[in-house]
Amino acid sequence: MTYDCSGTNSDAACHIRTDRRTNGGWRVAAAARVERTSRLRWMLTVALAATIAAATSAFAQYSGSHPLGDLRYVSPAEIAQLPHFCWGKLNVPGATGPEFNLPDPGDCGWAMNHYCGALVLIIRAKRASKSERQSLLGAADGDIAYTERAMKDYPRCSIRPHVEASRAELENLMVLYGYRGPRAPREAK
Repeated sequence: MTYDCSGTNSDAACHIRTDRRTNGGWRVAAAARVERTSRLRWMLTVALAATIAAATSAFAQYSGSHPLGDLRYVSPAEIAQLPHFCWGKLNVPGATGPEFNLPDPGDCGWAMNHYCGALVLIIRAKRASKSERQSLLGAADGDIAYTERAMKDYPRCSIRPHVEASRAELENLMVLYGYRGPRAPREAK
């Protein structure tokens, strides 16, 4: 049995030549092809596993054991529910460019950095226990009110409609879940 790699640049294109006089020579050739295919599948599996591990490590900072109000740990599932302009603040891999960042303070005010955190708190409140939910809704109310107060002098703020929709959603959740905690001070519009 010999390998014939003439006219090729790789081992994958080589063929096994067998002597017809050898009993079962064709079986040896078939076995060699199967072995090469198995090695290739194994290498692809290892490469796929490495790729998945690398992608997952980007979100390795998240752990379900952290308190729900800790915004340093945002899960991939929570990130997927956030608007794209929050992704830059959360250092999502590949999220570069102006569409992944909050507006500049000159465009919307100085407190936009609290808004994405409020959205994460709203997402978490929907899956939290009753006691945790009350705390999360109260914290989200404070952050959204802080954002609203800061952008009141910026009527053309690009995310104003989003902030207003989030306020409406938060108000509905507070009614739905029977929120009885303190309310953040809000200025009249």
